[in-house]
Amino acid sequence: MKETLRHCTVEDLKIIERDLGILREIVFHIGRMVKAMASVVPADFTKGFTDKWHALFFVGRMCILADLSLRRSGHGDWIDKNLQLGLDVIREVCNEEREAELRANSPQLFADMQTSMEELKRTLAPRSAAAPQRRVS
Repeated sequence: MKETLRHCTVEDLKIIERDLGILREIVFHIGRMVKAMASVVPADFTKGFTDKWHALFFVGRMCILADLSLRRSGHGDWIDKNLQLGLDVIREVCNEEREAELRANSPQLFADMQTSMEELKRTLAPRSAAAPQRRVS
């Protein structure tokens, strides 16, 4: 990453900053919807997700490298068009009405998720029990 950034111009960095701002807003809107869907989920179901900053920073670095690489390969116009288009769609879809709808349906969504997980456990349990044991020498 350092090597890639070493060859950037100030203009390159300004464009990346703008793109990351758009991505940040997209993630913000999607995050609102996820929080609304999970509004009734007990804290013990989400405790493993609270300390994942390292993953977020990794994704950020990958976005920067992908953006720089694609722009250097001549895809800057495509990025400009589609990143903004994606943000426009997200703004339209992730509105207050949708957020309220997801919050209202959160109990049913959580119940359905629990049912699906139980069915998955029942489906996988016989397979794991029947799996041959590996011998370690």
